[in-house]
Amino acid sequence: MNINITPHPFYEPYWRRVAIVVSVAIWLAVEIFVSHDGMWTAVAGGLLMYCIWQFLIAYPQAENKE
Repeated sequence: MNINITPHPFYEPYWRRVAIVVSVAIWLAVEIFVSHDGMWTAVAGGLLMYCIWQFLIAYPQAENKE
C-alpha cells in the first residue's frame, strides 16, 4: 500500500512537523496514564507511528535554494 501525500507548504518548517508529532505523543501519554481506554490508546499509538513516519522519516528533504 503506497500512500503518497504531496508535501503541503504548511508542513515545510521542521518545527511544525515536530510540534504535530509531540502533540500526538502527549495525547498518547494522556490516554495511557489518565484515561486507560484501550481503543483510544491504540488509535493514538497508531497515529503517532504514522506521524513519525510521514513527518520525520519519509518527508522529502528541502532542496538547497542557492
